[in-house]
Amino acid sequence: MAHVFTQKQIDEYKECFLLYDRSRKGFIRGDDLVVAMRSLDTHPTVDEIREYRKEHEHGGKVKFEDFLQIMYKHHEDPLKEILEAFRISDTQNRDFIMANEFRHIMTRFGERLSDKEVDAVLREFGVQKTGFLKYKEITKQVLKPIPDTLS
Repeated sequence: MAHVFTQKQIDEYKECFLLYDRSRKGFIRGDDLVVAMRSLDTHPTVDEIREYRKEHEHGGKVKFEDFLQIMYKHHEDPLKEILEAFRISDTQNRDFIMANEFRHIMTRFGERLSDKEVDAVLREFGVQKTGFLKYKEITKQVLKPIPDTLS
């Protein structure tokens, strides 16, 4: 997991995990999973929690290694959701959409961006306002964690 998360993230997850590891034996109760995740500003659904517990809970307990796996899976979902939104606009499965369609999606759905923010994204990736946008590459780049040196 260290190659997936920054050391700062792992430390934050460990600190949170230890708050719920009441017995100090390296696990949290499965019932505490949702509370721990929410304290890390994630918002799992009831179905997601059920799935995580089904897959990673053993004897009513979740180990830290499993907690990291759960957090990884939970953070993967935004990428899938965003890519799916773009795929809907990519009716010919070309892996790119027009910049104006990107603008429409980004200013109308989810956590909406302003036109200025969309312009900044397009500029950063060297896309003309009338050009094509390779949404897979841009989405992965935008969702990358900020390096510790910048935070």
